[in-house]
Amino acid sequence: MNALKVTLLFFCLSAQIALAGFEKYSGLVVADQQETKPKPGTVRVTYLGVNGYQFEANGHALLVDPYFTRAGLTSIAFQQRLEPNETRISFGLRHVRSRADAVLVTHAHFDHLFDVPEIMERTNARLVAGATAANLTMSCGLERSRCVIVQPGSIQVIGPWRIRVLPSAHDRIFGWLPFRGTTTEPGTCPAKASDWRLGEPMAFLIEANGKRVYIDSGGTPDVLSSAQVAPVDLAILGVALPDSRKRLRATIERLRPKYVLPSHQDDFFSPVERGFVFGKLTNFPEVVRPFQRHEINSHLILLDYFRAVDNSVTNEVSPRARRYGLFVTALAPVIPQILGSAFNIWYNAIVIAPLLVTEELRHRFAATVIFYNAVVYPVAIAVWIYVILSLRPGFRALITGDGVAPEELDRAQRRVVHLPWIAFAISSSAWLGCIPAFLFALTTTGSPVGSQLFWHLPISFLVSAFIAVTQTFFLVELASQWALFLVFFRDSRPDRLEGIHPPSLRTRGLMWAISTGLCPTGSLLLLMFAPHSPTWNPAMVRSLRRHGWHCFRSLLCDFDHAFGCETGR
Repeated sequence: MNALKVTLLFFCLSAQIALAGFEKYSGLVVADQQETKPKPGTVRVTYLGVNGYQFEANGHALLVDPYFTRAGLTSIAFQQRLEPNETRISFGLRHVRSRADAVLVTHAHFDHLFDVPEIMERTNARLVAGATAANLTMSCGLERSRCVIVQPGSIQVIGPWRIRVLPSAHDRIFGWLPFRGTTTEPGTCPAKASDWRLGEPMAFLIEANGKRVYIDSGGTPDVLSSAQVAPVDLAILGVALPDSRKRLRATIERLRPKYVLPSHQDDFFSPVERGFVFGKLTNFPEVVRPFQRHEINSHLILLDYFRAVDNSVTNEVSPRARRYGLFVTALAPVIPQILGSAFNIWYNAIVIAPLLVTEELRHRFAATVIFYNAVVYPVAIAVWIYVILSLRPGFRALITGDGVAPEELDRAQRRVVHLPWIAFAISSSAWLGCIPAFLFALTTTGSPVGSQLFWHLPISFLVSAFIAVTQTFFLVELASQWALFLVFFRDSRPDRLEGIHPPSLRTRGLMWAISTGLCPTGSLLLLMFAPHSPTWNPAMVRSLRRHGWHCFRSLLCDFDHAFGCETGR
């Protein structure tokens, strides 16, 4: 019966269900720059495939579940004799330190323990594992003195590592626990996959340099980690089978990790040299879905084979962003303001100037331009610079790794999220303030002001504001996303700040449609209905009306499609 179950199990595994690489999820893949040394005071993580990892801290290394042989599906399904693949083990060990403090094993199945005796010999590491894993390792010739038998509740301190052993469980397959059982004493070295009994499943909390990493190889909803373990910096969670995916959200809620790294989801029958391929029974879309919906308050990341990342985990801030981030953000509104001013100057020269029929009106208009540009705009610029400079202390402290008081960080994070809106408010106030200021200045001259001037002067500033304000919003957002968010939100997510509601992707798309479609169309409509300036010829008026109505109809059709409506054209 057991042989039948094993055969059925691997027949299921052979089904082509979820084969794919990282291409679709490249935005989640993180890594340090190639060939860089671990940074002082960090914990560096390297993915070795399956559920294997190397952790580095202060010149020391710790291995978990290293498995490089990658026995073929046929060998496992038909219970053939297994031998360690020396070539593949050598290939895998080229990517780890030559010496390791210890090898941690989450349970004794072949894809976690099979290569461990050979790796212990080559790296001079000791074993930290349950009784079954230790007995099987000793069965393959390792001395008892190099095996540390632990159980949930045990704490081991090895070099810079503080290792806490936690309870765990193994996933079931159709209600069946694969290769279950224990080994109570050393015997002959296991020959077949089924000889590597499950043993005692366990998880580990690894602490070093003030960082906390939780790792397991899977689990069930019935056995969850204690909430007392929380919070952790990184949670490495096995997600190979349905049981482990069912318990994923509850486990994350208990651990409260900053980052979640799904593990044990590659095809461990495929040689590691071929690159990462999702396993046959994995379902990564199911894993990623709650993160995409912002239902989980943690960052989801992926690691590729033999690529390392330090405990900051998130993408590094580029040197240019470090040096020029605040400067670029401060200058982001400049180009939109120049474009808005260019239109304003052109419109004033072509349309407004002929409507200033008296010398007093022309003199007052010129004086108001000088006064407004010399007083109001510098005030707006000063407010904007003050906002940017208020972020400078926190930005520098976070870049250099210094601490920032929680209340100060919270205040700075909220300001970063609101920067586009702050720029929007400052720019719109400066531009729209022109309308009452200029109308008041002209009407107090005592000279007659025609109705056309009351139309065209607001139009001049409204259209200029459309151009400047909307593009300012998006350029400030782009600049802050490039330079500021990676610094201020290294260990948190902006959409999880209480009382903060950043625009969603759909909202941004709608705003972009408004800025690129509605604003120009609205400008044309304003010009269509305005009294004609003496400088306009009839052909110009007809062209304006034709293009205005065409843009208006196109905009309505675009909004129909954008909101899923179908209207007749």
